[in-house]
Amino acid sequence: MIKKQKLEIIVILIILFVSSIFIFIKPFQLTIVSGHSMEQTLYDGEILLMNKGVPNRNDIVTFNAKEAWKESSLNKDFIKRVVGVPSDEIKVLNNKLYINNEEIINFEDKLKNNIGDIVFKLSEDEYFVIGDNVGNSHDSLFRLLNGEKEYTINKKLLNYKLSNVKNKNELD
Repeated sequence: MIKKQKLEIIVILIILFVSSIFIFIKPFQLTIVSGHSMEQTLYDGEILLMNKGVPNRNDIVTFNAKEAWKESSLNKDFIKRVVGVPSDEIKVLNNKLYINNEEIINFEDKLKNNIGDIVFKLSEDEYFVIGDNVGNSHDSLFRLLNGEKEYTINKKLLNYKLSNVKNKNELD
């Protein structure tokens, strides 16, 4: 009789343990960083636990580049930092990126703006994403400056986020 009770308790504990794993892991994703576009913050081969949710400015996000930018040659997930959120004004003036009139990046030595100055506002479902390793990242800024039609990311295509990770290139 005691053995049967112990067995029932063990089975219940196993069921609770397995259930809690599924409840815990469902809103999360393990992500392995591949490439150098997020250096000096994230490095090739790093493993991250990212969660679902609405991304905020400076969050690091994942998305499928083929779906986001409608290019069959980019059929893989990308990881980038959100710098522009819905309703933000994006400006590219004199090889500098501004978000709401605040200079975010001076890319003069990394990318050349050959298409002139640009000013636009993000819609309610658009995000502007960049890699922390500017000049070595296939991101919104790179695509915009190369005249690509698709350079923002639609909110529904942002899969997971890693919140409040500072760019190690920034001063505290």
